[in-house]
Amino acid sequence: MRALRSATRALLASGPSLGQGPEGDAIVALLDVLVWAAVALYRHHSAAGHRQHARAAQATADHLRAAYTQAAAKPLAALTAHGKRLPPAVQDRSTAAVHQALPPALAARVLSGTDWPALAATLAEAQTHGHNPTALLHQALGTREMDTADAPPPSCSGASAVPPTSPLPPPLSR
Repeated sequence: MRALRSATRALLASGPSLGQGPEGDAIVALLDVLVWAAVALYRHHSAAGHRQHARAAQATADHLRAAYTQAAAKPLAALTAHGKRLPPAVQDRSTAAVHQALPPALAARVLSGTDWPALAATLAEAQTHGHNPTALLHQALGTREMDTADAPPPSCSGASAVPPTSPLPPPLSR
């Protein structure tokens, strides 16, 4: 855990390329994977009764989420701006994909969220590259926890530029 926290601090201190260009995209993707690994470690150690290890994993996940949020801010802002400029027909296709792929309550949360334009842009770009947006959303629904996600659109997107939002279970009492 200490190594993960140290790596997070090193990534944050890596300078102006963080979150910009190919190096920044790679950092964001790496942080995404590390957050999910830390969450998995937390859950494992919590279930096994390893309180100290669980606390360390929880702290690591918190540090990684902070790094991810910082690294993903510019790409997410760019996706959101792009999504707001999409032609109405493209927005309608993305909206239809959400309605087809997600349960009604989750679709309503996604479409009313502030990150919806970023997801719409992601779905539109995926479609231009020959992917089926509805199938991608089905896949995201199967691999990401959505019921308690703070922001379902980033969780649905599966895009490396969007922060992970699956919460940790409640902190352990000290």
